[in-house]
Amino acid sequence: MKKTIMRQWNKIAKLGFFYRRNFNYDLAPYFKKHGKILDIGSGVGHPDLKKYGKIISCDISIEMLKKNAQKSVNCDASNLPFKTESFDYVTSFATFHHLPPKEGKKFLSEIHRVLKSGGTAYLTYGYLSKKGKISIKWSNVSRTYYSLSSESVEKMLISSKFSDYELFSGSKSKKIVTYSKNNEEFQEHFKNMILILRK
Repeated sequence: MKKTIMRQWNKIAKLGFFYRRNFNYDLAPYFKKHGKILDIGSGVGHPDLKKYGKIISCDISIEMLKKNAQKSVNCDASNLPFKTESFDYVTSFATFHHLPPKEGKKFLSEIHRVLKSGGTAYLTYGYLSKKGKISIKWSNVSRTYYSLSSESVEKMLISSKFSDYELFSGSKSKKIVTYSKNNEEFQEHFKNMILILRK
């Protein structure tokens, strides 16, 4: 699965699409002082994070990282090559939903491991009404997503040692998303979920 995700995003990057969302997140209530930030699944990077501290970006797609101006590391989100308790903050925007549940648990456990005591993580992920593995097409590349219920995310958090967290819904996508599951097509707005983790 990891190789599939890597191939998908390398191909998307080579097609000329360098994924960068408009950064409309207010992290100030959670990142209250400058610190060392790990941005997981960064793609081409989030320079807006500079106001909160020093950024290290990481992504599984080397092609995306070629357009990232921050210090970056090519790695797997569920097996981070960083020392234990080495970051004050962790961010991850729209990455969690690309991971199968088993890898999602490892991803959360790795965030717990690399966060310093008292550290905070700010994660976002997409939510659609059909649960489980789904496919969304961009150009001629199918992107794999995993739509997770809040209950399943909370179970993952228990196994990853996070007990202090907030999970709430953010904005919906302006455009309707067309996606497929078990060869059946659906359409709806993508809901953005926000997950705050404290160690």
